[in-house]
Parts: sequence; C-alpha cells; structure tokens
Amino acid sequence: QVHGGKKTFELKMIIAVEGCLHGELDKLYSALQNVERNTKVKIDLVICCGDFQSIRNKYDMENMSCPKKYQKIGDFYRYYSGEKKAPYLTIFIGGNHEASNYLREMYFGGWVAPNIYFLGYSGVINVVKGTTRVRIAGISGIFKEHDFKKPYNPLPFDYRDRTSAYHLRDFEIFKTSLISQPVDIFVSHDWPEGIYHFGDTKQLLKIKPYFRGEVESNTLGSKPLRFLLDKLKPRQWFAAHLHVFFEALYPHKTGENTKFTALDKILPRRKYYDIIEINGNKGIMQPEETKSNEPIQIEVDPEWLSILESTAEFFPFSHINTIELISLQSDGRINYKLNTETIDQLKTKISHPETLKKFAERNKGSLNYLPSFIPTDQAYNPDDHHKKLHPGFVLNQQTKYWLDLIEVPHQKFSDYFFVDLTKMAEEPKSGRVQYIPKDNRPPKPSGLNREEINLDDDIIEEEKLDDGKPGEEPKPDVADEFVVKEDELPFV
Repeated sequence: QVHGGKKTFELKMIIAVEGCLHGELDKLYSALQNVERNTKVKIDLVICCGDFQSIRNKYDMENMSCPKKYQKIGDFYRYYSGEKKAPYLTIFIGGNHEASNYLREMYFGGWVAPNIYFLGYSGVINVVKGTTRVRIAGISGIFKEHDFKKPYNPLPFDYRDRTSAYHLRDFEIFKTSLISQPVDIFVSHDWPEGIYHFGDTKQLLKIKPYFRGEVESNTLGSKPLRFLLDKLKPRQWFAAHLHVFFEALYPHKTGENTKFTALDKILPRRKYYDIIEINGNKGIMQPEETKSNEPIQIEVDPEWLSILESTAEFFPFSHINTIELISLQSDGRINYKLNTETIDQLKTKISHPETLKKFAERNKGSLNYLPSFIPTDQAYNPDDHHKKLHPGFVLNQQTKYWLDLIEVPHQKFSDYFFVDLTKMAEEPKSGRVQYIPKDNRPPKPSGLNREEINLDDDIIEEEKLDDGKPGEEPKPDVADEFVVKEDELPFV
C-alpha cells in the first residue's frame, strides 16, 4: 500500500515460546536460528516457561532442587560471563528446577545476563517493537498447598528451603489477580487445573497414561492458576512442566476465549517450542527501511508497579503478622480472604489516573528505563577444580531499583527476605553477609523428591536419545524444528 508516496506496512513481532529449557540455551538458540534460515522469518523475542536454570557456578547448581546425578552446569554461565550473548531478547519465568538462590536475589525480576530477563516471582512487562506492544504477565514456580500460605524462607537455603523456594505463595496469586488491564500473553510453569478438559484429553492420556487418575479426579494442575485464568482472561497462556505438547481453547463466561499451549522439554522429535506472530498498528516505511530494523525493548508496566506499591503492606516478610490473602476451599473454589471493602480500596488505589505519571517520574522520566545487568558472583570456570564457598550476599542493585520505585526500604526487605540472622553473621567493614552453617540440621534425604510429579520416563527417554549417562553432557543434536507426529511419540 502507498500512503503519501511512501509504502505502509503492518508491524509484526515474531515470538518463539519454549517449554522446559533445562539449561540448554545453545540448543534452543541454534534451533531457532535454523528456523530463521529455513523460513526467512526474523524472530524478535524468546519466552521460556520455566526450568530455565540460570546457573552461574557450582554454588548455584547446588541450590537447584534436583537429584545430584542429574545436576549439570548447563550453558547459562557462558552468557552470564559475557563469553556468549543471547541472540534474541529472552524472557523467562521460574520452574521447579532452578538456581533458586539467584532467582531469590532477583525477586522482582531483572537482567540475569545481558539480553536475558527474569520476569520475577510474579510480574508484568511490556515488550515494544515500533508500534507493536505486547503485554506479558507471568508467575514462577509450582503449586503445593502445604506451602501456599507460608512466608518465604530467607537465604541461605538448606535442602528443605531449596524445595519450598519454588513453591507458589498466595501473595503472588493475590498480586497477580489484581491486574485489570488486558494481558496478551500469560506465562506459567504449572498448568491451570482442569485445562486438559478443553483440549484433546484422549491424546494427552495416550502420551501420558499415568496422568489418568489426576485428570479424572480433576486434580492435575494448579488451582490458583485456574483462579487467575478466570480472572485475567489473557489472549494466550503458555505453560510447560509436564513435558508434553498440548493445546486447548478455554471459554470464559464473558464470551472471550484463552488459547492455552503447553510445550515440551528440549528433546528430538518433541514439540518444545511454538512460533507466534503479534500484529501491531500500521506504520510508514521510509526508503531502505525494513521491519527487522525496528528495535525491541522492555518497558516497565505502570499498573504492575501500582500493584506492587499498593500490596507492599501484605508482603510475607516473616511468620509474624502474616495475613491470609487467598482462601482455598474444600470444594476447590478460591476466593479472596480480605473483605470486599479492602479489595475495592486497593483496586481504586491501583487504577488512580496519576499512576502512570507518578511512576514515569520516579523512573527517570520514562517507562522504558531499566537498570543494566551487573554480575553479582563469579561465573563457573571449567578449569578451576577448587570448590569455593559462596562469597556471601549483597542486595542486588536491580532489586534496589524496584524497591525504590515502590518506596519500600532496602533494609526491611533485606533483613527479612534474604537474611536469616540465625544462619548469618555480618562483617561490619564490608557489609557482606557470610554463611554460618547450622550444626543441628537433619540429614538430607536421598533420592527423588516424592512430592513432585514423577517424570522418570522422560529421564530414561532422554538418556536413550542422547546415548549418554545421567549427569553427562548430552551429545548435540541437529538443530531442527522438531514437530510431534503421532507415530514418533516415545510413549504411545
């Protein structure tokens, strides 16, 4: 089309969404670059649905809840150190196999490496390319009812803390449920409970027959995420965790639909990523100008900042004065525990017309300012075989940025969220916090964590396909777009 002698075009954002990454950044990026070569499509953004494994070093690896024989350092440390740079803007949420200590350090979200952004324990951002704007919301971790109403355990983690660190808390659900503006893409690790009834359940159980009992009893997945699905009604919802590709169309009572897609883990012949296209407004193309040259950037979300500020008083800093925010009822329903008047007051405060202006002024006059990535620990060195103790903890500069935006004192956050004074001692000169081990900790149990979904068949299948042993680096496969075909499914 021609407008005033110049061609008009529709701006598009091409997004690759990936399931469980398990530290395989090189494989993912190689596969996506192969897609670009084969299709001539330029991918703008990558979203990962958890088990990202942002492992910087051996200490981080030891803070990941995972049987030791399956622990491996992965690819991330090379991106953290600057040896490599992510070829795409990459955004991820946390799963149940993560460097939990590093993600705790980045609670509100931020750059874990150049061009790699953690969305936080819960979060909302806007990704912008020219006139195309995509609002992405997400929540990290998986649901376990016994930890849902507990406060977070502070650093450093023992073996019990490493397990509970990634369990979803009611505070995250409460905050996220207050979002009122439309969400384009929602990202979680867990599936919303019951979503499997809105897709090809028969095929799902053919691939994963051991899910049958939970599917029939409607207990597979997360009750709190079903609550959010009904509240937020996002256009698209992506998840992972169960290592299977699955699609559903969830109808809302308002007549809207949410397209749900669950993605697999990185294995040959498995559908572990999806490519979607978001169309923006029409623009005018200058001579020699191409769509691929439009810069892509992250903007903070003013409504989310307002939610963070308005709910700061409910933050689960400690077991003392913890307020119950969400009620899990025996019939499976979820409701707010706070009274209606309090909820209405919060929503009025969050949606105040001066919100946008207020946070733009606090954020150096612009919503697209984000602090730069700053490394906070040493990257893994394969040639260094000396096992070093972690040097200690300093409040991350990016976390300070978020605290300043929502006007929460640094010390309050640090004292109760990161530092347990029964485990730590402070060096007055340096301000660093050094680890003091407890003498009376119970022994660590061996074997798999039995409270998690048993996916041993995937582990066995991965070993067959990679022709390796548990704990070894798998042999690289040919970067290709792996599409699930019924006759290729390993569990049929």
